[in-house]
Order: sequence, then C-alpha cells, then structure tokens
Amino acid sequence: MEGRVEEEVTGSGRNLRLSSAETSPLDAFEHAYARAFHRYLAQTSEHGLHRAYELGRQAVSDELGLLDLSAVHHRAVASAVERAERQDAQGVLEAATDFFLQALAAFQMVQLGIGEAEERAMLEKQHAAQLHQLADASIAINASSSIEGILQLVAERARRIIGAHCCIAGVQLTRDRDGGVWRISHSERGARWRQLLGGVELSELLSFLADTLSPARASAVGLAGEQPWTGLARMAKGSTVRGCIVAPLLSPRERCIGLILLVDAPGGEFTEKDESILTQLTQVVSVAVDNARLYQREHGIAETLQRGLLPSKLPDIPGIALAARYVPGSAGMNVGGDWFDVVALANGRTGIAIGDVVGRGVRAASVMGQMRTAFRAYALGGESPDAVVARLNRLLPTLDPDHFSTMVYVRWDPAQTVANLVRAGHPPPLVVEPQGRTRYLDRAGSLPLGVLPDAEYHLDQVRLRPGSTLVLYTDGLVEHQAGLDAGLTQLERAVTGSGDLQAICDRVVDEVLPAHSVDDAALLMVRFGEE
Repeated sequence: MEGRVEEEVTGSGRNLRLSSAETSPLDAFEHAYARAFHRYLAQTSEHGLHRAYELGRQAVSDELGLLDLSAVHHRAVASAVERAERQDAQGVLEAATDFFLQALAAFQMVQLGIGEAEERAMLEKQHAAQLHQLADASIAINASSSIEGILQLVAERARRIIGAHCCIAGVQLTRDRDGGVWRISHSERGARWRQLLGGVELSELLSFLADTLSPARASAVGLAGEQPWTGLARMAKGSTVRGCIVAPLLSPRERCIGLILLVDAPGGEFTEKDESILTQLTQVVSVAVDNARLYQREHGIAETLQRGLLPSKLPDIPGIALAARYVPGSAGMNVGGDWFDVVALANGRTGIAIGDVVGRGVRAASVMGQMRTAFRAYALGGESPDAVVARLNRLLPTLDPDHFSTMVYVRWDPAQTVANLVRAGHPPPLVVEPQGRTRYLDRAGSLPLGVLPDAEYHLDQVRLRPGSTLVLYTDGLVEHQAGLDAGLTQLERAVTGSGDLQAICDRVVDEVLPAHSVDDAALLMVRFGEE
C-alpha cells in the first residue's frame, strides 16, 4: 500500500508527516521537500537555500522529472499559503520563488551533466563500433587478391563505417591526358555518381590530392568555391549535395594511385573524426592495392611460364577428338607442376598422359617441363606404358631428388579398341560410355614416381567402345573442402551432360573447380571413334 502524507498539529503549528506504510520515492521526496521548505519559511538563510539545492540534485537521483519537482513545490507552497496570515502570503510566495529557483538550478545542472555524460558515452560507443568495423574491413580487404575485389569491399564498407550516402572507390592504372584507365567501384547508392564521375573528373581530383597527400572535406558552401569541388557541384545540378570527403590512396613511394570519395553525411557535414577514420582506412587499402598489383604481376609471369611448358595446341589425330584446359592456381609466383600431353605413335596408336609434379615454385615447373619432354621421348621409342613409366621413375631422382610425381599414361590402340594404361599414384581416369554411364578406372594403381627407384608399375587393359570418352585430370580439379569423394561425384555429373568436348570442358571448370583454388588444375578429355 502506497504511503500518504498526513498533517499533524504540534505546538509550533501544523507539520506534514508520513504514515507508517511503505512510501514511494516521490512520496519520500515530497515529505523531505515540504519539511525543508517550511523550515526555510521559518528562518530564511543560506543554509535553507543550500538544502533546496540538495533537493534538486536528489530529484534527479530519484529519477523524478521536472513536472514532478514542480508539482511537489506547488503543493508545498499551497499548503504554506493556506496556513499563513493574509498579510504574510506575499512573503511566502517570494521566499518560495527563491527556494524553488535553487532546487531547479541544481536539477538542471545535474540533468545537463547526465546528458553530456550520456552523449559522451554514446559517441565513445559509436567510435568503438567504427574501430571494430574498421578492423573487420581491414581483414576482408587484405584477404582479397584482386584490385576489383578490394575496391568493391571498400565502397560498401567505407559507406557503412563513416555513415555516408554513397561511396566511390577508384584506382588509376594508367595515366594520360584523357584521364587514363581507372578501376572504379561504387556502393549501392553510388550508381548515379559513377555515371557522372569519369576518368577525367577523377584524375582532376587526384591531381588536387597530390599537392597535399591528405584528405579534403567540403560542405555545401565549399562546393561552389573550392577548385576540387566545382566539378562535383556542376554535375550534381538538381541534387542537394550537403558535403563531400575524399582521401588519396598512396603507393609506397607516396604517389597518388587512387582515391576514396564519400558523398553526404547523415548529419549534413563530415567531421574531423570521419576524416581520421577515412585516413586509417586508406592506409589499409593502399597497402592492399599495392600487394594486389604485385600479386597480379607475379601471377601473370607465373602463368606465362607455366603455359609455356605445356602443349601450345593438341595434335590432330584421326579417330580421336581432344579437348584440354589448364587453370593456374591463385598463389602468385608459386607455379604448379601439372602437365598433359598427347603423342601420335607408330601403327596408329596414340600416347595420352597427364601428370602432376608434387610441389610448387619455379623448380617444380622446371622438373615438370623435363618430365614432359622425357615422356615424349620414351613414348615415341615404342616401349609399353609400364616400361615408359618405369624409366620416368628412374629419371626423376636425377632431375631433383626432392620432388616426386604422379601420372597416368594411356596408350590407345584403335585396331583392337583397347587402352593400355598405367596409373602411378594419380587420381583414377573417368570413362563416360556412349549412353552416358560413367565409371572410374581405379582397379589398379602403383606408387608415384620418385618414391622407390625399383618400383614396378602395373599395366591394365581397358576395352572402350566407339564414342566412349576418357577423362583425365589432376587433383587440383577435384580436391574440395567437402572431400575428394564429393569432387569426384561432382566431376561425374558435369561430364554426363550434352555438348561437344570443348563445351563439356568449360562446364567442368565452371562447376567442379573450387573457387579461388590455390592449386593449379589440368583437364584432358579424349573421345574415341570420332573422325
């Protein structure tokens, strides 16, 4: 039961007292306020005003509102006026004003302090959230190996972190008087600005940034007067541009290579804090872009080297249709050792091989090139597939004792429609029958090359009907996070569809090859019985 204020009559007059029942904070505060006010009326003093000041602070701590404080004061004054003589009422009102102003002043000061503290805490919380988002963005940006991927991440993340309407992120790849070649990405709302800002406009803005190598901000007023923003103001006719902020991307030699442009902050203008956050972001992006450019340059060199060691084209052999694909991995200069070859042999036979020198780097690629050359020489010598593979096994340690290799060698004899094959530690070939049924040739296998110098290699014979397709591949094509079996199952599904061999090869690469695989992959498809 809530408490109530009751009056009691004492020798000195009428006072307020609380009932013994449990009281609410408002009731307790009203009782204290009434007692202090009546004491102040009995003897106006600085001590009484100090008590009013304390009561104003107490009202805030009791979570009372301004209306609560006013109502309590009004009831205390009404009670005092009612008890006062007519000639003393004016004095009561004047004293009440002084008392209430003291209480109100304290109330407002404490409320203001709380508000400022809350605002400061909110700003600190927002800043911490921005720093957390910045850290997450840094991880994602550094994980991307392409300039396009980096810029798209930047465009979306920068807009969200700083809170802009839209973002344009660009890197200038080449320079000329027409603005050069740019790679540009924009956030979802930046499509219109991307249409307005071409290479020339971005190059002009980049030239301005080159003078200071630091961010620049402009408000709606600055758009008309500052040189770097006049183009933006001109292109934004019919739109309200409340503010812009732009920061340069710098190379290790402090050369401007790109920029990040943000348009319209929710609050109207961008702040120094926004500029600080953007500066930190551009430092991360600049390093990532420089690494991506280096990676792409190295990867291009590696891919050129790797492709130079593979057949430039497959031979034209009567009765056989051929198609092949080689996909380099995404590991910079760490070229792989995947290879394949097709050789026309005597008596209408055909030698078909695929292999993988295990390891990465230029040395592995060099060993791969020598192994492919040796295979052609041994195969053209006319020896059986098991003898050819045994010779390669003895050769490999003399080329490099630190590498070993897997391979499959198939010698096709069209007269007997028989494929003689040896599988040395390599994933099993896949056969697709003319009616579409598939089967892996995993009945026999031998050790990889370079493991034991005197290893024996099992020769297997497989009869293939006209129209059958033999699918040879390296492990980079089918090794998935879900496991090798999942990759082999996916390969079976991909090769059973309709289309010529070239179309099927493309489908296999699209559907089976793991995304962003660091390992290279080779695929060789042979269809027998076709002119």
